[in-house]
Amino acid sequence: MSRNKALELKAQLLNGNGKSEVNAEATMIAAAYYPDWAEDTFPPESLDYTRWSILFFAFAVPNASSTLTWNAGSQSMLTRTVTAARNSGAGTRIVLSVGGWGGSVYFSQCVSTAAKRTTFVKTLASAVTTYGLDGIDIDWEYPNQVGAGNINSPSDSANLLLFFTQLRTALGPSKIISAAVPDEPWLGSNGSPLTNVSAYAAQMTYLNIMNYDVFQSSSTPGPNAPLGNLCSNSRAFPNYSAKPIQQPMDGARLSRHPRCFLGLPL
Repeated sequence: MSRNKALELKAQLLNGNGKSEVNAEATMIAAAYYPDWAEDTFPPESLDYTRWSILFFAFAVPNASSTLTWNAGSQSMLTRTVTAARNSGAGTRIVLSVGGWGGSVYFSQCVSTAAKRTTFVKTLASAVTTYGLDGIDIDWEYPNQVGAGNINSPSDSANLLLFFTQLRTALGPSKIISAAVPDEPWLGSNGSPLTNVSAYAAQMTYLNIMNYDVFQSSSTPGPNAPLGNLCSNSRAFPNYSAKPIQQPMDGARLSRHPRCFLGLPL
């Protein structure tokens, strides 16, 4: 997709009226997740870093001690990735992604008390310093939900805000703090999507909207990464697509926010 086509698509998705509000000189930001299991196929030294503004290195996993667990060899691979990115001269920022679908079991526990949040924040800040990173990405799937066997609590989203606030203080204003999020805001204590996440946005640099894996093998088939509920039959996930996401995010005061990435499967 050309740069101009990408700008045009962005305008259509955000405005819904075909009238572009995106300046043609706007800077497009491209980001991608780079999983540690891709080392054999795509070693860090072979990547064309000019393709990305940000590369999210995935994953380090929160554990019961409010610290991080790493897959074998992933720390070495992260070091190589940072070195290769810096040597490329492309200016690509490297961010450590924490969690993932199978790695979100202990997030709730890690942010549940002031003491545990402090330990977790210190661990993440130490990783940023140790590896020379540009920030931290939180891929908690999902607050106040079981997900892939997560410990969970009605207080998860409130505790997440406390955590983001403390992490921002620890990292300072220049580092990236981002989160991979579903097509609706996080669930509040009542089990419904939050209606105002502006306080979260104040601490964060980017929201990475996971508009993919919406439909998989099930009795309700559909597109993996839908543009919209174009057939009006997405009964299972009517708001889980690129266009309808504006409604819940608008209600949560994040619509048209320049810090939202629309995630696509490639």
